[in-house]
Amino acid sequence: KIIRILLYFYMEELVEDPRPETSQQIPHLKGEWAENLVITIYQFYCSDNGFMTLEQFIEFMDDSGILQTHAPRDDNDEPDPSFEAQLDPVTLLTTVPKTLGYEEGKVDPLAINFFQFYQLLLKITSIVYPDLYSNDETVAMNKILLESIVPLYAWCKGHTKQGSVDVLVLEDRIPLLLHTYAPNLWRVFLIYAQDPVGKLQDIALAFPEYAQANEKGMHGLIPGSPYKSKLKFESIFMPESACLRFAYDYALVPHLLSKEELKELFNITNRDKSLIATKLSVRDQAPTNAVLHRLSAIQNRMTRFRETSEASHLYSFMHLPSATISSPNKSADSYKVTASSKALQNMNEKGLSFSEFVELIAHIALDSMEQDNYYILFPTPFSKVL
Repeated sequence: KIIRILLYFYMEELVEDPRPETSQQIPHLKGEWAENLVITIYQFYCSDNGFMTLEQFIEFMDDSGILQTHAPRDDNDEPDPSFEAQLDPVTLLTTVPKTLGYEEGKVDPLAINFFQFYQLLLKITSIVYPDLYSNDETVAMNKILLESIVPLYAWCKGHTKQGSVDVLVLEDRIPLLLHTYAPNLWRVFLIYAQDPVGKLQDIALAFPEYAQANEKGMHGLIPGSPYKSKLKFESIFMPESACLRFAYDYALVPHLLSKEELKELFNITNRDKSLIATKLSVRDQAPTNAVLHRLSAIQNRMTRFRETSEASHLYSFMHLPSATISSPNKSADSYKVTASSKALQNMNEKGLSFSEFVELIAHIALDSMEQDNYYILFPTPFSKVL
């Protein structure tokens, strides 16, 4: 799911330059998609009273994996200590203005509100990309949102990162690595993919437009994804026979793994897609009434703050009441995913979508390089996939 979310947000502009009339000259969230993304993540980690405690901020930093993905590494693949010290959650909290944003109902003096959380994202951006931030704060902020906040969005949609045992998502660098090579992997996928009637595809199909359309057709549109394309495209997939051909062409079989082992990985990554055409997937069901009432309370608190003397002028760029926080009357229908049922009727047992193909490649790297002779050269999961 992280790979699909990164694909849907590919090259999106989530922030924009501040408007001249605002007194806070910092990058502004750009449009409903960006607002929904950041607010949803804040809501996921904050308390019922609308504030994020120190413990919750520490959990957010751990889950975001910013230290793992962006810190310089030493010879032992450990993050640089000075960089780690700058991204320490307690140290970061000391940099945020204490009087910024709403304070009503705040009990814990170390807790932060949404506006302080946004300022912390800017501070993190200045640490991770100091040169780029000094030249263009908006571009730097957009990179952090795309690289660290967008992947975290997957964990706020019915999943939890705590307790996960999947190495592909626990090693935060791997999804970003796969996303970096996604345009090239899309070309490889097109060589072997076919439509439901077995027709091979034109390898010149543009990325990411056709890749996004294909994921929408295969898995449905993830709620909150900034997908607006009207592209008509029959879903394509890689059947098992094509997957075997791919593995032989690239000498993955028999040098790295056997034919039987590849088939096993194929079956693991080829997920059931029948839910998309028939009913809501469990992970994409509408929030419960308790959650919706909690979000509504946060919205009311933010609205009251914006209506105070200067708040509306200072933070109008947030557009917080503009339907980005769900109300208790929200219909579950708006959370349904959509897909081409015609294609799904034929492909459910037949093959991999593009995101599943990318996942398969990562699994091949992890499983096949566990042997002692490979482990010496590639000791970490990230080095194996790389």
